[in-house]
Amino acid sequence: MATIHILGAGTPTPTPDRFGSSFALEIDGDQIMIDCGPAATHKLVKSGLWPTK
Repeated sequence: MATIHILGAGTPTPTPDRFGSSFALEIDGDQIMIDCGPAATHKLVKSGLWPTK
């Protein structure tokens, strides 16, 4: 089953509360980053996903 993690869906100019768009697609334990905006790796880890996977 596929899961889409919305890591950021805010503004092109990041603010303290909003980040640029960034998404992670998870399929059978594999992860694919889509549209990696500002702070993408920070939000990835905060969501429980790891950039090294």
